[in-house]
Amino acid sequence: MPHQTVSQLLRPMRVLSVVLALTLVLAACRSREPQPSEETLDSLAGPTLTAPRVDPPAPDEVLALDTAFVGAVIVERGDGAYTVDVVEGQVTAADGAAPLDRAALGRWLARLAPLRAEGRFDDLTPQAVQNGADATLDFAFTDGSGRTVSFLRHADGVAAVSQDDGPVWRLAADALDALVPDPATLSR
Repeated sequence: MPHQTVSQLLRPMRVLSVVLALTLVLAACRSREPQPSEETLDSLAGPTLTAPRVDPPAPDEVLALDTAFVGAVIVERGDGAYTVDVVEGQVTAADGAAPLDRAALGRWLARLAPLRAEGRFDDLTPQAVQNGADATLDFAFTDGSGRTVSFLRHADGVAAVSQDDGPVWRLAADALDALVPDPATLSR
């Protein structure tokens, strides 16, 4: 191998130092460019869904809904069941489908967003309410999640359960009719 001079040995180092200097200059120029905001990035990425509930529940809260996420509700009552399809805009019962009255729907969902209790029942278990329920609301949310609320008439009011392992809430004795309405009241 022939002998190399010091300048010949340092030549590759010069090329490397020039590349490093250019990289640093480009990085400095890029850091001065305005960066897109998170809002801009979010709009480029498309719409994002947030969970139906983000705030911690109140101590007396049976159910809280973000009504914008309600896609459908299956309502089961002693006299039958019906479906409120918010997305399709119709109420379907055993006797057929009818157009959904959006104003009536808004009033109904407002009673549930949030639904607050007057107290708790200590003599009932969640399973007893669910198994003996006089009425049930099964919510299907637009993000694919769901929630079920079961109601049972009791001597001291209406028992409500919204979680399998949660408390048994006490509602006013007349609450059931407003919370689980006749399907005709929701259709046009």
